Amino acid sequence: MAAHNHWTDAPWFFPAFSLAALASDPTLVIRLIGQEIHADQPVYHVLLFHNLSGQAPEVTAFVQQFSAIDFYLDASSLLPTAIAFSIHGDENSGVSIPLEIRFGNYRTVSGVLVPFHIQKLVQGTLTLDLAVTQATVNTGVSASTFTIPELPTGGAQ
Repeated sequence: MAAHNHWTDAPWFFPAFSLAALASDPTLVIRLIGQEIHADQPVYHVLLFHNLSGQAPEVTAFVQQFSAIDFYLDASSLLPTAIAFSIHGDENSGVSIPLEIRFGNYRTVSGVLVPFHIQKLVQGTLTLDLAVTQATVNTGVSASTFTIPELPTGGAQ
């Protein structure tokens, strides 16, 4: 995968991860575009992108363009209803392929609102329609997951 496709966040299925990065990444900028109608519902449109200071203007513009993620937040609940971004051809960064992920049917799981309906649209065409039946939050990870097995000693390595 070409480097220019790594500027947007991978966890498209749960937008809270992208928004949480604001707390730890000083290059991230969030900009309120305003209130509008998206997918037939009133939303707040917010743009998130990376801004690299001290770079040549064309580098800064390139990174801003390729890292841009549009968030659409429900106007009353402020829950994400959609995120949109573009991926680009690996061999040609000038080819833009718009993606949109839509979220709905939020339910509370262990005190966290989780979308139980997720749709992925590629160039406006529905390509994935997930209906979540069960979710668990913060179930923990066993310490053994992080245990490094002992390596054999001697010439059998």
